[in-house]
Amino acid sequence: MRMYGKAGSTYKVASTDTAVGMAAGVLVDIAMGLIDSVSIAVETNNIRVAIGTPTQAGVGILLYPGDVIEIEGNSDCNNLSWISAANGVHGALQITPRYDYGG
Repeated sequence: MRMYGKAGSTYKVASTDTAVGMAAGVLVDIAMGLIDSVSIAVETNNIRVAIGTPTQAGVGILLYPGDVIEIEGNSDCNNLSWISAANGVHGALQITPRYDYGG
């Protein structure tokens, strides 16, 4: 796994039955700039991730507990979203953004 930029703070979220992505404050950090890549580690329960909109009907990459995925590029990070793979079975995700930090 290649890692670019400077790491922001890792945070934990739960997947839901609706596809969501990273918050605007994560995509652009006031101190570090634009997001350059992101690592997502799945702790519990399966999720689907996609550049665009994943679905519980099978669109998106299926990730299992213990899987880690690295997404590179500002545009892909901005368009990344995730969803619980099964209705009502939510997964815990650890997310570490990395920024194109010039400092």
